[in-house]
Amino acid sequence: MNWYRNLKLKNKLLMAFILSAVLTLVVGGVAMLRLQQLADIASDMYQNRVVAIDSIGKASAEMLTHTRAIIMLPLLDGSARQAVLAENAKREARVRAQVDVYAKTERSSEEDQLFRKVEELNGQYLQQVKLVLDAVAAGDEEGIRRVAMGPVRTAAFALGDALIALAEYNSTAAQQADAAASQTAQHAQRILLGVIGGAVLLAIVMGLLLARYIVRQLGGEPEYAMTAVRRIANGDLSVTVQAQNENSLLSAMRDMV
Repeated sequence: MNWYRNLKLKNKLLMAFILSAVLTLVVGGVAMLRLQQLADIASDMYQNRVVAIDSIGKASAEMLTHTRAIIMLPLLDGSARQAVLAENAKREARVRAQVDVYAKTERSSEEDQLFRKVEELNGQYLQQVKLVLDAVAAGDEEGIRRVAMGPVRTAAFALGDALIALAEYNSTAAQQADAAASQTAQHAQRILLGVIGGAVLLAIVMGLLLARYIVRQLGGEPEYAMTAVRRIANGDLSVTVQAQNENSLLSAMRDMV
């Protein structure tokens, strides 16, 4: 510590301020880094999990209504049947739109396999629906009933199970992301507490060292030195100057008196 003692007072003060600024920068940098990590996790959770779960849910609801409408076709007459088919065409377009939304999200290899399975089963389901439409166009009531109550239902159940599996995967991934965000926040809190605690401790040590240095240079408290200087300046040489240590301002004043 001899190098520190040999520094001039202004350099010691400057060093203390620079060190405080560096510690402040470290604390701010750590905080910004962790906040950015939390922001990235939250953004990923929304864009790739919340959006995915929402699109899967909407597609599943549309598909369920679509299937129910197909199964009900044998019970409907001509005009009502055509209205249901027209509405189903719109539902298929809405399902496709939700699937396109989901397709834009980032997926792991496992999730991508689940998604391809959904696409495959959806294609099979639409093939069975086309058979029903062909039977409607041909006026084949028995064919409508047979395909709607058999292959269409089977394909719809398989597609529904695949959509549920995909939704559960995203739900699990969202829970993991939430746990990762909590862990990151706790880790950031521990780091910040450590850095802040170290900064406070170092600031206290630097303050004590500076205060001790200044008092040693003065030889006593600044107020006492100021009072002694004023008495001497007014010509009062009867003052008894007490210095706490030699080689200080007060000891020099004492010798001067």
